[in-house]
Amino acid sequence: TGSAIHFSGGGVRAYSAAVGQVRGLAALGLVIMAFAPAAVVLYWAWKWYGRYLTRCPIADVMLEATAILLVPLIVAISFIDYYLPMTTMCGASNPNAPVYRYFFQAFVRAALLEELLKYFAIRRLLFKEYIEDPRALLVYGTVSGLTFGVLENITYALVGGIGTAIARSFLTVPLHSMFGFMI
Repeated sequence: TGSAIHFSGGGVRAYSAAVGQVRGLAALGLVIMAFAPAAVVLYWAWKWYGRYLTRCPIADVMLEATAILLVPLIVAISFIDYYLPMTTMCGASNPNAPVYRYFFQAFVRAALLEELLKYFAIRRLLFKEYIEDPRALLVYGTVSGLTFGVLENITYALVGGIGTAIARSFLTVPLHSMFGFMI
């Protein structure tokens, strides 16, 4: 997994230009498509585990994964991109890059930081009095992963179009929720 928000070089300008090309109902359709898999997973989580959950912590987890913890993630990725310009050292711009650069970008820059975000979004709920059953934490972890997956899916869908939105809806959003479930 990776972040669609890059602050090195002209990344922000390129991202803004790409999003600017998707307008009106097409953008709304892509955003709805990005939310669709999360709605399905949340429906089934509520149906199966609803008696162990309260809506307030679900909203808290979604808010923390979105507003509070996403900002430090963006700052950390920006810091890494600025001081270790991995996006220009590997990929299409440098196909002969050593393997360790791809490893660092995939597993440290992206995956480790994203999984820490999901972990911290549910960590504070661990010993709260309204957690009556450990199964509730599984759902809150899933919600944390879904929230991050949807936000990431929206950015990629607006940049990549409908094909990207469909592929990521079936792959990355469920995978983010699965990894949040395992945390």
